[in-house]
Amino acid sequence: MVLYLLIVGHRGNTWRIIKWYLKVNTPVIEVDARFINGDFYALHGPSSIKRASIPGKIMALIDYRFFYRDPLFKPLRLRDILEVLSGRADVMLDVKQLGVEEKLVDLVEETGYKGRVYVTSELHPVIRRIKELRRDYVTIASINILAIDMVKIARDAGADMVSIHIGLVNKRLIEDYHRENIGVLAWTINDVETAGRLYSMGVDGIVTDRPDLMIKMLNKLKGARVEGHI
Repeated sequence: MVLYLLIVGHRGNTWRIIKWYLKVNTPVIEVDARFINGDFYALHGPSSIKRASIPGKIMALIDYRFFYRDPLFKPLRLRDILEVLSGRADVMLDVKQLGVEEKLVDLVEETGYKGRVYVTSELHPVIRRIKELRRDYVTIASINILAIDMVKIARDAGADMVSIHIGLVNKRLIEDYHRENIGVLAWTINDVETAGRLYSMGVDGIVTDRPDLMIKMLNKLKGARVEGHI
């Protein structure tokens, strides 16, 4: 059983969420990173699936506006977020595009950001390139499918960790990754019962919308500690 847990505040794409994450001492804050018109913005964006019916389109819009955690109007510049988080929390950048790796690294350096940088993406060539550019960045391959060889996916990406959908996580898979010195994050976990079960299975971290509950849970567990900035 691990004696620490990396707690990641999920999708801090608005000032309201970021301020609350900082208030409850969230050690790592995840921010989406999308390059638009010469600059990076904290923007997840809606689903790429175009609904066929009018009711479907309406429901898709409601789902995006209320649950994707993007701003209702103008997205935040990633530069501004990094300046606010510097020295206060570590950051996890979820990269949404190919070919922007050098620009992202340059941006982090330009802001003078102080803290550990985690980079995650479902686009695994991004992870591989980031590790080539910055060995000190923690690279995380996001996985939401059950492949024949789950460990090979992470090795091919040169990832330090994987971020796996909760529906795919099991103790054997965690052990397989740990044998290769690859850490395991699970997403998205918002109840302490599930978080406690994952902790006992040996996960190295969880992505959550309720870091306050997760920190309280760990503080009650003998010998456990929160990994990260705090």
